[in-house]
This record gives sequence, C-alpha cells and structure tokens, in this order.
Amino acid sequence: YKTVTRIAVNKAQAGAVTVGTNGVASSRPIFLDTFAPAPTSLQVVVVGTVNYTVPQSLDDPNTIAGGYAAVTWVNHPDTALVNSSVATGVQGNYAYTPLFARVTISAGTGTTYATFSQTYQS
Repeated sequence: YKTVTRIAVNKAQAGAVTVGTNGVASSRPIFLDTFAPAPTSLQVVVVGTVNYTVPQSLDDPNTIAGGYAAVTWVNHPDTALVNSSVATGVQGNYAYTPLFARVTISAGTGTTYATFSQTYQS
C-alpha cells in the first residue's frame, strides 16, 4: 500500500502499538524466457540507502508441490549482487537462464530498480 489512512484496534491494549515495516521486501518474481539463448544480463541501481540481493530459481511453481510458497530461491552467483548497497549500480549476468529472478531488500530506506535483458534469436 502506498498510504495507510487509518489503524484501529477493537480492544484495549496493554502496551504500545507499533506500526511499520521491517525493511525486508522482495520484488514480484520476473519470469525469464528459458528459450532465449544465454547470457541474460542484469543491472540493479539503488536510490537512497538499501542493502539488496538478487536471487533466482529454477523451480516452476506450477509444477512443484506447494506452488509458489515452495519455490527455492538461490542467491546470484556473482557476489557483487549479494548483500550489495552500491548506489551507482551493479551489472551482472547469467551464463544460463533461470526460470525466475527477483530483487530482495534486506535493510534500508531506499528503492532498487532492476533491469533484465535477454538476447533473442531472429
């Protein structure tokens, strides 16, 4: 949600009520074209201050028991894209094409922008 307009409780509270986020979030998974030839390149740029990781998965949530909740996420093999906070941008690539990728923020108050680029045969 972009804006929270009201928070209400329906019983008396014994102590303080704290509302907010814990600074941890993941982007929507990005489905990559597994028929496109490798490599797949990517770039992540930070605005503000955040610590992020780019994980990927070869799991298809449509074919594994448990669906999306059971997807195994593995950190990018390039350590520059794991627990990074570089604001000037980090570029990397996949020598293979995972099924999904995403960006996970583990701390901070900024924003990340990720671009994934695949090669297509004509």
